[in-house]
Amino acid sequence: MALFGWDRFNATLSADARPLTVAEIEDEVERFERFIEAFSGAEAVEHVFAYVVVRIADGDPLTNVQKWYELDEGEDHGHYRLYSSRLRTTEF
Repeated sequence: MALFGWDRFNATLSADARPLTVAEIEDEVERFERFIEAFSGAEAVEHVFAYVVVRIADGDPLTNVQKWYELDEGEDHGHYRLYSSRLRTTEF
């Protein structure tokens, strides 16, 4: 919900709180899908991260991440898996 602002749907934070609509959520999903498709090696170099966290119930949603980063075997922490990551050294 942070995409929309915490004050958007929490009446204790804003007098203008209102529920998210299905259309708003679908629009954000489409924007994120376009972001993933357009993500390049040049952007990976600019946004290096050391860890990746995924929800175990989601299976293996790491295909795109593994294009740009090498991941270790991961550690389970409750419902989540924590991976250490390292930028791949191959040319982009």
